[in-house]
Amino acid sequence: MSGGKAGADRAAGAGVGTGSRGAASRTARSVDVRGEAQPERSSPSSAPPPAAPSLPTALVVLAKACRPGRVKTRLHPPLSLDDAALVAAASLDDTLAALSWARFDRRILCFDGVPAEAPAAAAGFELVPQAAGGLDDRIGAVLDLCGSRGERVVLVGMDTPQLDPALLDGLARARSWPVDAWLGPAEDGGFWLLALARADGDLVRGVEMSRDDTGERQLARLRAAGLRVGLLPTLRDIDGIADLMHVSELIPGSATARAFARTRVPAGAGAEAAGADDAPDGAGAGAASIAGDRRAAGRDDRRSRDDRARSHAGSPSWAR
Repeated sequence: MSGGKAGADRAAGAGVGTGSRGAASRTARSVDVRGEAQPERSSPSSAPPPAAPSLPTALVVLAKACRPGRVKTRLHPPLSLDDAALVAAASLDDTLAALSWARFDRRILCFDGVPAEAPAAAAGFELVPQAAGGLDDRIGAVLDLCGSRGERVVLVGMDTPQLDPALLDGLARARSWPVDAWLGPAEDGGFWLLALARADGDLVRGVEMSRDDTGERQLARLRAAGLRVGLLPTLRDIDGIADLMHVSELIPGSATARAFARTRVPAGAGAEAAGADDAPDGAGAGAASIAGDRRAAGRDDRRSRDDRARSHAGSPSWAR
């Protein structure tokens, strides 16, 4: 479910989303999961009938044990592997906490790790081990599990702790969806959310992951199956240090922002975050940039989650 920036940790099933950045952004205001907004479709005559109402809805969070050297390796350097693992654990905790009140019929943590490594924030989640194989196989297996239970499914990863729980709560509560599937694009071309009115792992198996066109390929797969697809707001997932700085600013006071504030980032590390072409000379400039973002991460959040969604950078071209 990841895009082109993803490293080996993402291919192992850590999260959902990544790809190349665009200029436009989708907003939460443009989405109505209850059916008032009409999704794009090929033709009314060829569209499948609406999903049966009142299906139970399962939430799946795809994650893995936050061991140093196994998660968030793209944050190293400038972060140490230990600090990168702490950031990963905080991002997962924020994700689970944000979704704990959303009214899903069942919550699943699809986990790559031993049960003792599952976070305390997963209390109330059913722990399901990830299947063997590539990321598409792992996603496909848990989708099949939900399908065998006759459930709608909403699947997210652990890399977008700034997600809007109210949006997902709306997906859980809606008696029926105006579409057969929802896809949440990631800025780098992957996707951060996949929701299916009828869970079927074959809708994901064979879609190449960790590419900058993964989201586009997944969207094409869903449409080729005759599904009507609605696009949700574009989010930026945490891969590199620039992403971590950005997300920490969006959710100040979160576990993710606090973990970032405690990291030991060496001087000059902000050059990558600012962009190599724009980085000023001198090793201290990057550290000053990071310090400024940390101060921003400690400010009161004066914007709603919808405002933060609208502040994200551009959507990939296929999501506009």
